[in-house]
Amino acid sequence: MSPQLPAIPLLVLSILSSGSPAGLDEASASGPIAALDVNGKNVSDRDFSGQRMPGSSLAGANFHRTNFDRANLRDSTFYGGSGNAARFKGADLHRCNFYGATVNHARFDEATMRHCDFYGATASHASFKDADLRKARFHGANVSHANFAGADLRGANLTGADFRGANLASADLCGANTHGTDFRGANLSGARCRPT
Repeated sequence: MSPQLPAIPLLVLSILSSGSPAGLDEASASGPIAALDVNGKNVSDRDFSGQRMPGSSLAGANFHRTNFDRANLRDSTFYGGSGNAARFKGADLHRCNFYGATVNHARFDEATMRHCDFYGATASHASFKDADLRKARFHGANVSHANFAGADLRGANLTGADFRGANLASADLCGANTHGTDFRGANLSGARCRPT
């Protein structure tokens, strides 16, 4: 049995009706954030890099250009949100929900995204380079011209997704469901279990 780690004081953020994040700037300086609850609010251009915020809720929120690099966002929801050019490099996004979200030009490089849901999402020109996307769901998503070089897509559901012009060089597609997926113009060089 492994020893139990000491509890870390946590701060839960909420957004006031004015749309201004309550105590957001002070929170970054005072310690770790337990969860971010910003449904329908604007947190664009913020820096949450390295924060531990599992279970955060950004449904319908704007998070354009926000930095979540190396953040722990397990089990968080970005449902219907908009985060163009947001950064998630090396972030823990296990079981996150990006259902219907718009994250064009976002960077998910080296992120852990197992069981992530991108159903109907738009992530055109996004980068998922070397990301762990095992069992992720991209059903009906638009990931045209996105970079999946070296990504692990084993067992992912890519049904009906738009991968036109995407870079899947050296990606692992073994066991992925590619029924009705549009790979026209995609780079599949070196990809494992490439669709026929």
